[in-house]
Amino acid sequence: MKKSDKQNALFIQRVIAYIVDAMIISMIAVLISYPFYDSSNIEKLNNTSSELATKKMNNKIDIETYINENKSINYEISRKSGIVSLV
Repeated sequence: MKKSDKQNALFIQRVIAYIVDAMIISMIAVLISYPFYDSSNIEKLNNTSSELATKKMNNKIDIETYINENKSINYEISRKSGIVSLV
């Protein structure tokens, strides 16, 4: 076996090991963060955001109200789902 063949084999083994390690770490991180994910509350906030968009489309609220309320809703959604986003 030539030296370059041996080096290629070692490189491929290291790449495969890196991919396997990344998958294992990702699975562990998901398992750790899953209890903190509140899907029902996030769904309620998404529904509120949809209702707000519908009100804007029907011209029941002005653009400034829509932007201000949508900012706070999006902030809450990001805060609630932030730990899962890190994974």
